[in-house]
Parts: sequence; C-alpha cells; structure tokens
Amino acid sequence: MLKASSITFTQKNYELALQYFLKLEQLAEYDNNIIEARKGIMRCYFELQQFENAISAATKHLETPKVNEDKILTDEANMIIAKSALKLGNIPKAQTMFNLISKESKGESKAEAKYYLAEIQYNLKNYDESQKEIFELINQVPSYDKWIARGFILLADNYFVTGNPFEAKQTLQAVIDNYKGTDLVEIAYAKLNAIIDSEKPQQTPANDNDSIPEDLNHKQ
Repeated sequence: MLKASSITFTQKNYELALQYFLKLEQLAEYDNNIIEARKGIMRCYFELQQFENAISAATKHLETPKVNEDKILTDEANMIIAKSALKLGNIPKAQTMFNLISKESKGESKAEAKYYLAEIQYNLKNYDESQKEIFELINQVPSYDKWIARGFILLADNYFVTGNPFEAKQTLQAVIDNYKGTDLVEIAYAKLNAIIDSEKPQQTPANDNDSIPEDLNHKQ
C-alpha cells in the first residue's frame, strides 16, 4: 500500500493516491508509515484543491507523534495550511501561518512565506507594508533566486501602482538581466512592455463627424 500510494502520487493520479494513503493510514502500525500516510493525504487534498480537507489533514499530520521533531515535515504542513487558507479567502489565518513559517523556518520555506506575506499586503493595497516584506525577503533569504525574482516583480507592481513607473521598469529590467528562469523573465517582459505601452501618447480619436456621411451628418 505504501508503494502503491507513492507511485500513484508521483504519477499525479491524486484521486487514486488519496484512496491508497487513506487505506495506508488505517493499516499502518509503525510511526513512519503513519507519517507517510498522513503526509500523502494532506498533499493529495491540496493538489485536488479540496482546501478545507487539506487544512484538516495538515493539522492532523502536525499532531502525529515525531512530526514536530522534523522541521521539513512541519514546514510543509504549515505551508499547506497557509496556502489553503489563502485559497479559501481566509486572509487572517493565512497571514498567521505565513508569519509563523517566516519566523520559525529558514531556507526556501522562509523565502516563500515572506513572498506570500508581501503579496497579501499588495492585494490589500497596503503598499508600504508589501514593500517592507519584499525587502526583508531580499535581505534575509537572498539565496533563493525564484522567490527573489518573484519579489522583484511584485515590487515593480508596487512601484507602478503608487505612481513610480521609472522604478518599476528598472526593477523589471533587473529580473530580465539577472534571473535565469524563462518563466519569470517572460512575466517581467510582459509587465515591462505593458508599462512602456501605457506611457505612449494616446492617439487622438477621430472626430465622430468624420465617419458620418454629410447627408446624414446634418440630418435632424
């Protein structure tokens, strides 16, 4: 059952994998197998976008003996709770969990949590707070290029929406020049081009009368 659940999850057959993990949880006697089952259950629920179930499963996973001894396991469970809460529109819970991760974790989990905290503040139109979170991301976890690049793109959005298109363009250009992943570079290019297009002088609309035949133009 452990092998079947692992194989089907790797194949992204999450519905079937979930059934295997649930069965494994019922059958398992050893702590390690119980942990694997509950970890798989929370992952499957999240991938299936069953976010309420994902939160419940992740919470149960955190309560499993020995899980709290493994920072990687706790970080993943807390991240699933945070992201699921965000998807459900429960902003306070999402912020609480992302703050917890950013304070207690290191490495990529911390970088990811700081990014989402900045994104939440941006969506709430708290632009100063969003920028503060981004600069903390850049300064505290500078080794994680993907999250730094995403942070810079979000920073550019902040600059543009607060009336500073020059800084927005410079920030996006920095992503284009320095980040190696094509996905985020394409996003940066698209946003940069959108700003440039927005700065072009708008063509004066043709006089409505120009397109109206003379005999209809003066018709009463």
